[in-house]
Amino acid sequence: MSPTRTPSASIQLDLVTRAQEGQRLALERLLDLRTNSGIWDVTHDVGFSYAQLYVIMLRTTGIIECPDAQKDEVQIVRHLIRQVNADGGFFKYRGSPSSTSITQLSVLALRICLGDVRPSHWPAAWFQQNKELDDQLVGRLNDVLRNAEGYLEHADGNAGVAFELDHIHFTKLLTAYVEQNVRLPSMPPLEPEFGLLMRRSPLLGRIERTLNRITRKSLPAISILYRAVRNRTQSSSGSPQALASLRKIGERRHQRSVSMLADLLCSEQNTNGAWLFNSYSTMLNIMALREAGCLISDASIQSAYEYVRQRIRPADDEGAFIDGMDSELWDTCLATLSYLNIPGHAATDREIVPSLRFLLDSQEEGGGFAWAGGSENDVDNDSTALAVRALAVASMTAPDKLGEDIERALQRGKQFLLAKQDRRGGFSIWESTFATNLRGSLGILKQILFDVATPDNTARVLSGLVECGLGRTDQQIRKGLKFFLSRQCRNGAWWCRWWAGYISGTGYVLQLFGDLGFDWMTKGAQDDRLMRRSHRAMVRGMEFLLRHQNQDGGWGETTRSDTNACYAGIGETTPLHTAHAIIALLACGYPAQSAVINRAVSCLLALMTSDGRWEDGQTTFTVFASSLYYHYSIYRYVLPLDALTWFVRSSSQGA
Repeated sequence: MSPTRTPSASIQLDLVTRAQEGQRLALERLLDLRTNSGIWDVTHDVGFSYAQLYVIMLRTTGIIECPDAQKDEVQIVRHLIRQVNADGGFFKYRGSPSSTSITQLSVLALRICLGDVRPSHWPAAWFQQNKELDDQLVGRLNDVLRNAEGYLEHADGNAGVAFELDHIHFTKLLTAYVEQNVRLPSMPPLEPEFGLLMRRSPLLGRIERTLNRITRKSLPAISILYRAVRNRTQSSSGSPQALASLRKIGERRHQRSVSMLADLLCSEQNTNGAWLFNSYSTMLNIMALREAGCLISDASIQSAYEYVRQRIRPADDEGAFIDGMDSELWDTCLATLSYLNIPGHAATDREIVPSLRFLLDSQEEGGGFAWAGGSENDVDNDSTALAVRALAVASMTAPDKLGEDIERALQRGKQFLLAKQDRRGGFSIWESTFATNLRGSLGILKQILFDVATPDNTARVLSGLVECGLGRTDQQIRKGLKFFLSRQCRNGAWWCRWWAGYISGTGYVLQLFGDLGFDWMTKGAQDDRLMRRSHRAMVRGMEFLLRHQNQDGGWGETTRSDTNACYAGIGETTPLHTAHAIIALLACGYPAQSAVINRAVSCLLALMTSDGRWEDGQTTFTVFASSLYYHYSIYRYVLPLDALTWFVRSSSQGA
């Protein structure tokens, strides 16, 4: 794997100069995204069913009668009707095929807004036509509704699921919750009693804690809604008096369980009003608390509803959308790292001091960090590692008082992470689990059920620990290297759990190898077998990237690769994949003066807009592979900037 012919010195100098200018422009755009308090919080484009659930939540809880609720609903629906494909069906996210389940939920939401739904168990005033609708918008809604119903009429059971899975069970549950004539899907035990048993039983409790946090946090609310549908279905059917008496006894027992689950939900609510730093779980829990008997005036519902309203963002079509996730801490860490990694920047700069203070204030008692500030019940390993990296870089230029505070935070974060490594050497996002996966994609069922340790997350966590002083001789690092060896795919790449495909997963692992001092030209300690094998694994990962460089010098990949390794590394060039590959190769010592890197940097600069931005329309960040993806905007600003910074610094070192 020898680098191709290097450009002349004058050509190289010209490229470095252009990269520095691009770096300057990109940094200006990044700083423009800060809030007045020095925090970055960039919106996420998540289609899925946020708008649909929002309409259902407003109507089934009575919040629609609150001030401005009807105006909010109209703005949400105005944007929702733009999320359709040419066949009349609604998509989950930009670029995805029409989804049968999302179309069904969208039809229900539009019918509710038009006053075409008349549930018998809620006040009729909650389901009247929205008073803020004008005649033109009503006509538009009816047109979209007819097209969507036409799509559903002709769609078979597998329509619109080319590379994704439909959320059929959840769609039927929500639809049955609103309309009584919908049959409930056959689902595993979802009774509130089962949910409480999972939490209270010593054995089942240990198993439950290893579940994927996304699923685990949703189960109590889904159990309450599921039971509500069952109750209404049973009460509407005639039965002998003896059975009716037994049912009343059972209902009292169920109601106690529902009340206890509601108490559990309230205890797990974060101080920012949300559950799991996202609008989706928060709206679901508002509905569950109302079903359990809580009033709109209750503090839990008030703070949760205010959180959701704060996540409503204006769209470019005169409507509005709900920002799916709250990632202000993660975004601030990424931006802080990008800023401080540029030579000449320091932790004392006025642009970054408020950001560092925000990070320090966001650390929880146990030493961990969450994806967003105020989410103390949802700290995770990935966010903690990223915050540790940002603070560690800042500590190099921090003055005495700030430096002392950062050092204390680093020690607490380090101890938090060291306790999270599993016996195989990997790191999951939240809790270690007994489930495992050797190579490639996990599969949708395992992702939904378990929080499995993956190469990308393990690499990011270990990078944080390396910034805290751990090296190749430490046991935790050696266990991690063995984990990577066991998870490397036959093509030399590593699969990525939280970003579709293999380029990003390989990029994270190779960057860790670089952090550990591995160099593609140096084989390392010959008497250490693990180091020799790790070096060979690193070279194979680099060869994977080099094989898949496109003709224009960039890299690209699609969500197809998530479940089919035949598509690994294949796709039209994107700024994010290109930046990831540049960083990975340079981190492992690949020469910045090589033709490979020069072509890649030239491609990245060509993709840059005149005002210092990169547009990446792909939706490749993952919630559940093969099912749900989203568009993460902050990376368009930080990752290409980081790649330019790496190139400029590497060029200076190799000059």
